[in-house]
Amino acid sequence: MVPYEGTGLEDLEANFHAAVDEYLAFCNETGKTPDVPFKGTFNFRVGPDLHRRAALLAESRKTKLNTVVQQALEEYLSQAS
Repeated sequence: MVPYEGTGLEDLEANFHAAVDEYLAFCNETGKTPDVPFKGTFNFRVGPDLHRRAALLAESRKTKLNTVVQQALEEYLSQAS
């Protein structure tokens, strides 16, 4: 473990980089894939009919297509677990 060396911004940044390097070395040694943060966006393809149906539903609810898709995904995943 990297000891805490100081209180200055440069020390904080150096300690952060050392901690990340230590984590990556640990992952490499243990064969673990490092955790990567998710952006919260992704693209996927659906057929034209499903796209149209989702867009019409969003319009009827006076909301965005993104909201309809997000709600559908949340509902699906809540039933899957």
